[in-house]
Amino acid sequence: MLFGEYAVIHGSPALAIPCQKFFGQFSKEKIEYDLQEFWDYLKTLEFEHTSLNIEKLEQDIKEGISFETNIAIGYGLGSSGALCAAVFDRYFENTIRLEIHVLKNILAQIESFFHGQSSGMDPLVSFLQSGILKHKNGNMELINKSSKKWKFYLVDTGIPRSTEPLVKLYMEKYKDKSYQNEVNQLIVLNKICIENYLKDSEDLGENFSKLSKLESVLFNDMIPENMKEIYGQKGLKLCGAGGGGYFLGLCKKEETPSIEEFPLIIID
Repeated sequence: MLFGEYAVIHGSPALAIPCQKFFGQFSKEKIEYDLQEFWDYLKTLEFEHTSLNIEKLEQDIKEGISFETNIAIGYGLGSSGALCAAVFDRYFENTIRLEIHVLKNILAQIESFFHGQSSGMDPLVSFLQSGILKHKNGNMELINKSSKKWKFYLVDTGIPRSTEPLVKLYMEKYKDKSYQNEVNQLIVLNKICIENYLKDSEDLGENFSKLSKLESVLFNDMIPENMKEIYGQKGLKLCGAGGGGYFLGLCKKEETPSIEEFPLIIID
């Protein structure tokens, strides 16, 4: 998710894009993660407009199916979203004619196992293999645009984290009225940055910097100590829930970003 983390819970516009460098697939040859609790959770859910093929799921479980991926777990790149999209694609029926908002709601329901509360954006992007723009009114549209002026990069903190406790921390902080007012400012900046990106505007750099400064205050608890100085110097922002994993940076297309202390991944 480029713009909208946390604030998307309150109706903020959000923009998320797929990153083709990262992927996953089901495998019966290599078991990386124990998914039994997730499988058990799926079987307790009820869905509108579609249904879970329990027989196929249970057969695959008996045969030792797992999810093999190069997406780092707990790094804010949508590893759980990719898994949920793969589950939906493999085990759900009558999905072809579902409208995009129905898809999002079902995928959010599935991904809530991992986060306690999910917007559904990450698995939706993975499932559709398209950028998704969520408007403030909740409407969504497919976006397949790239910038000729800007590029994003990921800064690897080397620290895995769990999303659910960070979301709980955020929701606790959000009970404060002054904090809510600052989140409203964040929502406005999200909208401006999304518009800048879609128009490939020179203003994106300045507004991304403003967003970084506001997030450094709002989400200070979500920025690891080893990142706080670099965060301010480079004008970074959260990638997902923060707390570790990757952070997101922006630079001009012709530039080569460099942060000696941390590995970087360029997103074109």
